Parts: sequence; C-alpha cells; structure tokens
Amino acid sequence: MEKTSSEKAAQTSRLLRAFASAKQKSRIFPPGHPYVMEAAQLWQEALKAAMGQTQYLHMNYINDELYLDGTLLPRESVEYSELILGLVDLGITSLSFNRDLSAEDLGGFLGLLQKNSEEIQEEGGWVPLVTKTGLKGVKINRFAAFQPGLLATDSMDRASRISREAYRTAMMSVMEAFADTREGSVMNVNFVEEVIRFLMGIVSENESTIFGMKHIKATDDYTFYHCVNVAIVSLLIASHLRMEPDALALLGVSALLHDIGKVNVPNEIITKPGALTDEERRLMDSHPVEGAKVLLNQPDLNRVAVLVAMEHHMRIDKQGYPRINYEAELHPYSRIVEIADVFDALTSDRAYRRAFTPDRAMEILLAGRGTHVDGRMMKVFVTIAGIFPVGTLVQLDTAELAVVTDANPGSLFRPKVKIIRDHQEQACQPFLIDLAEKQDGSYDRTILQSVDPHEVEVVITDHF
Repeated sequence: MEKTSSEKAAQTSRLLRAFASAKQKSRIFPPGHPYVMEAAQLWQEALKAAMGQTQYLHMNYINDELYLDGTLLPRESVEYSELILGLVDLGITSLSFNRDLSAEDLGGFLGLLQKNSEEIQEEGGWVPLVTKTGLKGVKINRFAAFQPGLLATDSMDRASRISREAYRTAMMSVMEAFADTREGSVMNVNFVEEVIRFLMGIVSENESTIFGMKHIKATDDYTFYHCVNVAIVSLLIASHLRMEPDALALLGVSALLHDIGKVNVPNEIITKPGALTDEERRLMDSHPVEGAKVLLNQPDLNRVAVLVAMEHHMRIDKQGYPRINYEAELHPYSRIVEIADVFDALTSDRAYRRAFTPDRAMEILLAGRGTHVDGRMMKVFVTIAGIFPVGTLVQLDTAELAVVTDANPGSLFRPKVKIIRDHQEQACQPFLIDLAEKQDGSYDRTILQSVDPHEVEVVITDHF
C-alpha cells in the first residue's frame, strides 16, 4: 500500500531525528556504549520504516538543500542544518543505506563520524576508509575528487557559481550510477531525475554559462565528464523544441545514462593512446548493448532510456553500431543524444588525439547530416550554438583574442564574445562585445579564425 504524503513526512522527520540523536550520543559516549547502540537501533528502525519495501535509501546534499531518495526537503534542510553541515564538514555529501544493514553497522558508521577531516584524509578519503573498516550497509561518497574548475569561488558571479554546482552534482549522480551498476545494485533513478531537473533550471536561466561548463574535462575521468556534457548539450537542443518539462527530464536522464554500458569496459581501453586491437574494439563497441541491458534491469527507469543507450551510435543511415537488423526509426531522443555525443567527443582531448576546436566539430557534424546525424536536429543545434559555439577561442581581425560567450541566432558567424587579450597579445581586463553590432554602418571586429586554447595557454572555463 502506497504511503500518504503525511505518512512520508512523519517517517522522514522520525528518520532525521533518530540520525541526529544517534550522532549526538556517539559524541558523548564511546563506541559500543549501550546508549549509542540503543540510539543506533532506533535509527535502524526509522530507516527501515522510511524505506518501505525498497532495498535502498539515498540521502544527498545538493546546492545547500537536502534530498531523500530524490525528493527535496526544504523544511528539513533548515531544521537539521547542524546535522547536515556536520556531515559536509567531514566531506560527506552522499549517503546510501541498504535495507539489510544492522544496528551494529550503524554503530560502526557513527564511530567513523567521530574522526576529523585530517584523519579521514590520512586514510585516503571515505571510500578507502569504509573498505578498510569493513563497514556494511552504508555507502559514502562513491565518487572521485573533482577538477578544480568545478569548484565555485566567492569571486565568481551567481550564474557561474550555480552552473558549477549543477555540473558537480550531475557528475556525482553519474558516478553514483556507475558505482551502483558495478556493484549490482539498483540505481537511484529518482536522484538522477532530480539532478536533471536541477540542470534544466540552469539551462533555462543561464544557457551560455552552463554550455561553457562543458569545457571542464579530464582525460582520466573522461566517461563521467562526457555523460554530463552530453546531457547538457541534449537539454540545450531540446529546450528549443518546446518539449514539456517531463519529456525534457526524460531526455536528460537518458542522455546522462547513455554510456552506462562502459562500466564493463576497462579504463585502460577507454584511455588507450594507440589503436585498439580487434578484441578491444569489440569490447568498446559492445557498450550500447551492454548499457541497454543494464538499464532494462532498473525498475524505476522509463524504457526510452534503454532505447537511447542502444541507439546512440547507430547513425541515421544505420551504418554505425551495433550492426543489427534494426528496421525501426531511431527514437527522437536518440537523434538528439547522438549529436551531443559526437560534438562532445570531437571537442574533448583524448589520449590518442587533441580536441578539435568547436567550430571544426560543427563543420564535421554538418557534413554528416542525413547520414551520421539527423538533419532537422542539426539545424536546431546550429541555430542555438552558431558556427562558433560558446567556448570557442577566436582571433579577431584586430589581432585580439576572444572567447565566444553567446550565439546570435540571426547572425551565426557573429557571436557575442569576451575579449581576453589585446592586439599585442597581452592579457587585458576582459570585456564583452557583440560582433553583430555595427558602428557607423560597419562592423568593428570580425572573426578571422578559431584558435586551439592549448597553443596559447588559455583555460576556457576561467571565462565562465
């Protein structure tokens, strides 16, 4: 029988109250003390009541808000802020509880919470610490450290800070999904969808800034960054197709999970600098089918996500992979994700090649209309992104260097840019200009060519 909203609220309050009480008592009494174990027992009972018939319960702290199984808890975020911020101070922003955990497991977890941040760092972080102690039933922060470019600073404007937080949170959800899959656990689909809805809000408010975030990359964690970037570009395209919010969220979830099949591909193959062997290529090319299998086993996931995982490398002419007898037309979401997938892959540094500039990637995609990618969806993408997409580094006819910050739909070759170096190639106080604006009937500046940021030592994300 499904719980009423009042029942869920009562159980949530009981759960957090029991957690806070147990944590408080573990600070006063030593590990294993009867008072601590009594509190752990009450916490265990509250956890199981909140889980109902499900196997897992997930707590996440996102953008200063507490989420329980993907549900935002605004009142509890304030009421239990001391509990939450105490966890955050220890580097914990994500907790997953297994239904089979015991009061002893929770008692062991409470003992670990008495460590300070320096002790946790000495152990290598939470993941190795939990492994070392043999803690069962509780999973903490199963994701790696993030790139410095993902961290917000006080000097950034509000749009940049929120965009980085959205990107970081999306990275966390992808890493959680891969960890769940690797461990044979059920994904927290509600959390993934909540993250996507968070991203949707950022896309609608700060389209250019969040698009600029896709230039945050790391070769070692390429798959995770790629999944987030594909979700962002997919949402950007779809946001101009007048899709309903629920449909947009489903597309975003499908895009974020499109490469989940790579969980079975060794990282040394994904990051291999040379050509793949036949066996390595076979393993790599199996990831769409493997991803579809993984997603089929997620009870709370819409089956459209399964299609997207299967189809995103097939190409419009069906000459991609997997090469199977597939008579159905590619799903519209697969067509969007395919464009986003190719664009991000082309504009990313890989172990075996340097990234293409965004305008060159756009040229390649445009050349593949009707064969590799859907022509209609490409038209939408070009209208949004322009010929010089956001994040492209360009040289102007004034010898100045600039970063594209926004497209001009009515003037695809004349975007808005931020000038970062003067005509003598010296760093200058950045300022924004619109290349489509005229002075006395003529343009002040025109793009001559795109520039590889590596060659002039420019970090694109520093300008968003």
